[in-house]
Amino acid sequence: MIFGTLAVLILSWLVWDYSATLTEQRVRYDESTRRYAEQAVNRIEERCGFGLTPTALRGCIFREVESAEDQKRSERDLDAQESVARSTRAMMLTAFVGLFAGIASVGLIWATLLETRRMAGDAREIGYMQNRPWLVSGLDIPGGLLSSKDSLPFVMKLGITNIGNSTAMNMLADVFLFQNFDHNDEAKLENLRDSLINRNETKHERPGSVFPKETFYKDRAESLLIDKSLLIPFLGGVFPVACVISVYKIPTDKEWHCTATIFDIFIRDRNKGALGDPFPVDGKSLSGDNLKLVMRRHAIGT
Repeated sequence: MIFGTLAVLILSWLVWDYSATLTEQRVRYDESTRRYAEQAVNRIEERCGFGLTPTALRGCIFREVESAEDQKRSERDLDAQESVARSTRAMMLTAFVGLFAGIASVGLIWATLLETRRMAGDAREIGYMQNRPWLVSGLDIPGGLLSSKDSLPFVMKLGITNIGNSTAMNMLADVFLFQNFDHNDEAKLENLRDSLINRNETKHERPGSVFPKETFYKDRAESLLIDKSLLIPFLGGVFPVACVISVYKIPTDKEWHCTATIFDIFIRDRNKGALGDPFPVDGKSLSGDNLKLVMRRHAIGT
C-alpha cells in the first residue's frame, strides 16, 4: 500500500514536470522567435542600408533572415535534445520506480504468504495441543512409613489422570525415591524415563491405555536406602523426595511423551508452623496420617 502510493506520487510528479517542461519550451520558443525577429530587423537596418542596388538589397535581406533562422533552428535543436534527455531520464526513473514497486509488491506478497503459513502452523499446533492427551501425576502414602533401620520403606499409591482429549496409549508409570533432589539431578529423570521406555519396548511390563478424564492407579512399595554419609547433621534427619514418572504415546505421532512430577515427603508438623519435619532414621513406623506430601513442581512435561 505504501509503495503503491509512493509510486503514484512519483509518477504524478513526473507528469507534472514533463507538462511544465513543455510549457517552458513553448514560452522559450515564442521568446526566441520574437528575439530573432528583432535581431534580424536590426541587422538588416545596419548591414543592408541605402546605396545598394535592389538585387544586392534583396540578397542582403535574405542572408540576414536566413542567418536568424539558422540560429533559431540551432537553439530549437538544442532544446529538443535537452527535452529528449529529460524525457529519457524521466522514463528511466519511471521504470526504476516501477521495478522497485514490483519488487516491493513481491516482497509483501511473500511476507504475507510466510505470515499465513506461520498462522496456519500455529493453528495446527494449537489444535494438536488441544486434542492430545495430557497426564497429571498424583501420589498418596496411605500405608505410611514401615519400620526399618537404615531405610525408609513406604507403601504408596500413584494416580495418573488424563486431562486431555484423546487416549494416552502404551502408558507405563512408576515412582522413584531420592534421599535428596535438586536441579543438578535432572539427568536422573531422563535416565528413569529411558528405563520406563525400555520396559515398555521389551515387554518387561504390560502397558495400558488411559482414556480422557480417566485416572490410572498403581500401588507401589518402595524402600529408600539411607546413605549416612549424605546426612546433614543440623537438619536432624532426612527429607525424602518421590518422583512420579509416566511415559506414553499419543495417536497422532510415534514419539514417546513423558510426565514427571516431584513430591517432597515430610512428617506432619504438629505445630503447623512449617511444611513439615524431617524423618529421623530410627527405624520407627509412622501411619499415613502422620505424613505430608507437597508437590514441588513438574520436572518434565512433553
